[in-house]
Amino acid sequence: MARPNPLLHPTYYGLRPLHAAELKRLGHLKGYRADDINSMRENTMKYMITWSERPQGSPMEYENAQKRILEVFTQWKAPDNFKIELFVVRVGDWGGYMMLDCDDPLAVHKFCSMLPAFVFEARPVVPVMDAVRVELEAIAFRDGLKSK
Repeated sequence: MARPNPLLHPTYYGLRPLHAAELKRLGHLKGYRADDINSMRENTMKYMITWSERPQGSPMEYENAQKRILEVFTQWKAPDNFKIELFVVRVGDWGGYMMLDCDDPLAVHKFCSMLPAFVFEARPVVPVMDAVRVELEAIAFRDGLKSK
């Protein structure tokens, strides 16, 4: 069953935040409790972390780096404040993506510092529905300005 388009929902154009209960009713937060989403939204930031292999040297250096990466990673445990939504690697490549919610940017930085054989990028992101809402608010503000 396709999820309803939130842009077609009339409250969306009322330029007010969509609360977790509304999002759940619209089918966008299946499996989540509204209280969990509201508290997560107030106290955490969503990050998209990407990583790619850092250029090494000889084939033997690549093999040693691979062994070390797996040695370190297999002993790593996600911190309690990491709420991981997606954790995947790119097929046929040494890199991947992690989408998570976290209340501590230093915990994200620590994760990105764990494997120096990779180049990490941690980007704060927002749900598209929230981005569109604030863009509509910005347009309404701009359109409401008096000309000088």
